[in-house]
Amino acid sequence: MSKIFIFGTDEPTLTIHVATDCANACSFCVNKRMYQNSEVKFTTNYNKWSNIKTTLKDLLEKYPEMCRNIVISGGEPLVDYFNLKEVIFPILVEYKNKKVINKIYLNTYLPNIDNFVDMCINYASGPNRLIDGISVSRPNLSVDEFNNYPYGEGNRDILFRIMNEFKANFAYEHDMPSIRVNAIIRYNGIDLKKIAELYTKAGIKVSLREDFSEENNTTIHKLTSNQKKRYDDLNPVFVGGCNACATFNTSMDDVTIHKGLEHTSHQLDIGKNTLIEVIDFIIDPIGNVYYDWISTESDRKLYKFDYKTNKVDHIHSREGSVISIFDTTGCRVKVSDEDEEENKKEFINRIIDNIKYSSDSSSCECEACKKTQEKWDKIAKNVEDSKIFGYTSLINNRPIVSCGYTNLC
Repeated sequence: MSKIFIFGTDEPTLTIHVATDCANACSFCVNKRMYQNSEVKFTTNYNKWSNIKTTLKDLLEKYPEMCRNIVISGGEPLVDYFNLKEVIFPILVEYKNKKVINKIYLNTYLPNIDNFVDMCINYASGPNRLIDGISVSRPNLSVDEFNNYPYGEGNRDILFRIMNEFKANFAYEHDMPSIRVNAIIRYNGIDLKKIAELYTKAGIKVSLREDFSEENNTTIHKLTSNQKKRYDDLNPVFVGGCNACATFNTSMDDVTIHKGLEHTSHQLDIGKNTLIEVIDFIIDPIGNVYYDWISTESDRKLYKFDYKTNKVDHIHSREGSVISIFDTTGCRVKVSDEDEEENKKEFINRIIDNIKYSSDSSSCECEACKKTQEKWDKIAKNVEDSKIFGYTSLINNRPIVSCGYTNLC
């Protein structure tokens, strides 16, 4: 069966999980479970960084459309700042200069203040700027810790100092690297306005985040009754998202609420092909690649992106490629059994209509693109011949195949 990867966003994100774990043990952290994998634990630090370097270069060369946005995460990137600078940063500099990479972001919880300051001065605001945004996360805190000691005064002062340096080095705010504090909110009774104002007054953004382990397909694009109570003072308004996440603006500038699912990919089997909607690609701490987040051994097998041994067909629709079945409230739904036959027909027709090329669409005439277009025509025929119906994603836009974007030729 051939796997065809379709991007569920205009530009998917490639997250690099560095070789070094963090010191925290947050219950909701899917990454922590990845670092506890036996193969990851017993691979030497040198081999981890070497494998990550090899994999990153391979992907940037073979699948550049996967690498438009890069997130450096962990574990904790700033624990081993030497290898981050010497092994990973030179590759990112090279491919950002080649215009392969658009944006690069760093996730940290500030375990090493000196490394953070050095990174910001040299790679976020200096002449060889590399980092476009920094997200600062902290462990899950109790209500008292949130209200009385929000993230520690020392760390907060460092963020203020760095933000002031950004303001001094950039004439316009929209050119500055962004700093965002990510706060996992799991309790009611937290003075969210008080905490947010500590940061927003200095120009630092705040993202209030719900625990992904408590979300599912039916809750992702709306607030539950408990969440509404939690954020009542902030007047949240849903402003958008994708199949796996949602963003809510609030009455405070630079303060948003974010909800996400543990897994972000969706797939649809059509004949001998499997269409896989992908939002995230992952490089794990030992250099393996996945097209979804991994926390269990079954995840590692299910989401493996084996680009070295298997030929992977991939197409990017420039318009944004996949939607889900939504009801009027924005929640994904499965229709009732009594409506199944009528909806089955509509469902299949929508897939056929959206996979086929419209008569007025223009595509590249090179041989590689012609073959890709023929593949899609066969897929559409398979859909038409199949009795497909289910709770899954649909292709939203007719892909216009062009090697000018995906370098097929």
